[in-house]
Amino acid sequence: MGALSDDERQPLGGAKSAQGCKSPSLFRVILIESVIYLLWACLEIVNLILKILELMYQPFHACAGLLQKNDPPKHVVIVGASFGGLTAQRELSGRRDVKVTLIDFKSYFEYTPGALRCFVKPSFLSELTCKLPSSRNKLLIGAMTGATEKAVVVQDAEGVEQQVKFDYLVLAVGSTYADPIKPTQSEQTLAERQFTWTSAAAKLERANTVIIVGAGPVGVELAGEILTVYPTKRVTFVDMATTILPGFDEAAATYSRAWLELRGVELMGGEPIERIGVDTVLLKSGIELTADVVYKCVGVMPNTDMLKESPFAQKFGFRNSIEVNDYLQVEGHSRVYCVGDMMSHKSRELKLGHTAEVNAHLAAHNILNSVAGKPLLKYPNGVTGADSTPKIWCLSLGRYDACLGFNGLVLSGWWVAVMKWMLEWTKVAAAGERPIGILFWKVADGMSNWLGRTLLRMPKKGPDTMSTEEAVLADRKNTFPHLMLDILKNPVWADLGMLAMRVITALLIIHHGLDKLENPDTFSNKIIAVYFPFLPGSPYFWTYLSAGFEVVGSFCITVGIFARPAAALLAGTMVNAIAFHLMKFGRQSFPFNPEKGGAYTYEPSLAFLGVSAYILLAGPGKFALRPNGF
Repeated sequence: MGALSDDERQPLGGAKSAQGCKSPSLFRVILIESVIYLLWACLEIVNLILKILELMYQPFHACAGLLQKNDPPKHVVIVGASFGGLTAQRELSGRRDVKVTLIDFKSYFEYTPGALRCFVKPSFLSELTCKLPSSRNKLLIGAMTGATEKAVVVQDAEGVEQQVKFDYLVLAVGSTYADPIKPTQSEQTLAERQFTWTSAAAKLERANTVIIVGAGPVGVELAGEILTVYPTKRVTFVDMATTILPGFDEAAATYSRAWLELRGVELMGGEPIERIGVDTVLLKSGIELTADVVYKCVGVMPNTDMLKESPFAQKFGFRNSIEVNDYLQVEGHSRVYCVGDMMSHKSRELKLGHTAEVNAHLAAHNILNSVAGKPLLKYPNGVTGADSTPKIWCLSLGRYDACLGFNGLVLSGWWVAVMKWMLEWTKVAAAGERPIGILFWKVADGMSNWLGRTLLRMPKKGPDTMSTEEAVLADRKNTFPHLMLDILKNPVWADLGMLAMRVITALLIIHHGLDKLENPDTFSNKIIAVYFPFLPGSPYFWTYLSAGFEVVGSFCITVGIFARPAAALLAGTMVNAIAFHLMKFGRQSFPFNPEKGGAYTYEPSLAFLGVSAYILLAGPGKFALRPNGF
């Protein structure tokens, strides 16, 4: 079979289009590079200040430790030095109740989500890597080849094996992926890794046509990097899915699709694949596609082969991932924890760098709780304070454009690309135990967990009976005219609007009640007695009752406690106020052309009636002490 013809290739939009050569504007490049430089300078200055404070604090910390009674520390072995492993290392290292040994087959940390840029700029590897930490922990370079109940087997570069005993074990060796996107055991040093990326970049530079197998986030990011630097290269996606970024928010897929369409990217969707070669892709339909270079961006597999002969193999689940319980322990092995891509938990959350870190936070806390004899925390509530982890992702479209997602809220544009740079830089800084990186991510993790359980909760899933096509159609019907406005689809904005309406309405109503309490004679004798003589009892009783409804009701709808009953009482008070104005001043040509003053005398009362009725029927929203309104 020959190469795919031009008639068979289809652009992402489904209609024929010319090959695009869209490059970022010079203004955009200068703007982003200038902002990044200023941010870098500020971060470096703050890091210097924090480092000085850290050095000043260390003697006091050491003296305090001498005064404490310390039992022999427990030995925690962490295997894997990526997102999950290094998060656990930072949580546990430098303590007196535990000592940490960090094991990895390589001597450096590489920020994998940013590594695709090395295809077009291999020198970028230096910005994505740092040496593995060893100042507060022991560092052992070697590959884990097996494990027992009490030790892991580690093989060094010369093939010599040793057993490393542990009191607690954290397994965080991640997943495997197609070369060269993730380091392999043949790339133990940065020099070896740099050689790999230099070779890969040279191969891409020589190519005119590119096939990317997989239109998920890795494939889309790779296309973005290629077309930002080489806008004339011809890029084609091949995927079983019929569109890009399946499983991502529609706003992100739409924005990315528009970006790729503008640059002439083509998609062979809905095509099962038989075989992937160096420069060919054979489809099950018999069509063979050829290109100067083919990149495989599918096939993430848990990295658990070395544990097939271990006691933990009994807990292998989907794709040989290790199944864990709610404490992230391997069931039946209470001192063995598993985090990140290599494990599976009933939450079935997406495998992201962020979720691996949330896993590791809980595993580290549970190890410390176990050492101290305290109850263990359950995942994920023990860390996030909610029943799910925030779904956070950032998708690059080259260096100068990006999309960011947080629980359904999607942001995009040049400034998101700047945010992506800052996330990369601070994450590498944290991996190297630089103070600015550690502080940034402590604050960022705390903020993301708070937002995930308050302002930006995970949207509830639709009814199980809704098909995928119906869900996509429903989402498109709710699409705003511009992608940047799609953030308004998140239900949090409706709740924020309700909060603003409650507070403003209460501020405008409460003074009416306070006026009645300060001047009860006027309201009792000139309004109640004159216009409502049929009411039983003293007019003063009705004055104080009306004032109480307005003052207490305003408080209730503001804080969101008993908001529905309060709204009902306020609505009744407003009905009486409207009746007074109608009896005294008449209809005043309602609904058009007020007779004098440019407004109806009962306008405020009528507006307050509408707001009160809405709160009564809809409730106060989730930003309330009692969101159900009672």
